[in-house]
Amino acid sequence: MTKGTRSPREDRVFRDERTGRRMRQITSHPSTHHHPFFFVAAYDTAMKRLNFVSYRTGMPQIFFEDRGDGSLVQVTDRPDLADWSIIPSLDGRYIYYTAGTGAWRTDLDTLVEDQLAAFGDVEMREKGMVGAAMGTTALSANGRWWAVPVKMGKFSRFVLIDTEKKTSRVFWSATPSDIRNFVPPTTTSFSMPAPSPTGSGLPTAQAIRVVFTSARIACSG
Repeated sequence: MTKGTRSPREDRVFRDERTGRRMRQITSHPSTHHHPFFFVAAYDTAMKRLNFVSYRTGMPQIFFEDRGDGSLVQVTDRPDLADWSIIPSLDGRYIYYTAGTGAWRTDLDTLVEDQLAAFGDVEMREKGMVGAAMGTTALSANGRWWAVPVKMGKFSRFVLIDTEKKTSRVFWSATPSDIRNFVPPTTTSFSMPAPSPTGSGLPTAQAIRVVFTSARIACSG
């Protein structure tokens, strides 16, 4: 299978034995499939596409279910996709993800892939499969700002990408001990100075408003 492959629908509708509720199963291929992340919407606002990850090719790739006819469309064909990083824009135009040491998006109408940032020789993620090791990203509601976690040596950093200008900057940086010792405030929001990594040229006094909503952190400068 390659990018752009459109496969017949696989869904089925059934009643849950315990609750009696109507259920719809999207995939039937005997491989692993998963949603973007537990707090990341799989749909665009118009619910034109349902985005998910499938391992049916032997490695994780992005797919979507076309809600018009139920067919499944392969969006990526990469050996280096970070499968828990994917996040669709609410307008349904793009899906964003990290792969290798770069930040990318694909136009879901044309399947043209576009690199928005290259992070160089970095680890990208912590080791393991918990928390920062999953590489989950966050996209603003208007699709303009994309926050991407990047592991750079001993520092864990958040990079804010302007998806219109294709520019990026580090807006938060900390060592593992900083993260372990961080105590969140009791209020729902607060402002703090953004640390300036050595040589980054970023102002040290820039305020970052951090809003905590359940398990998700949305950041805006």
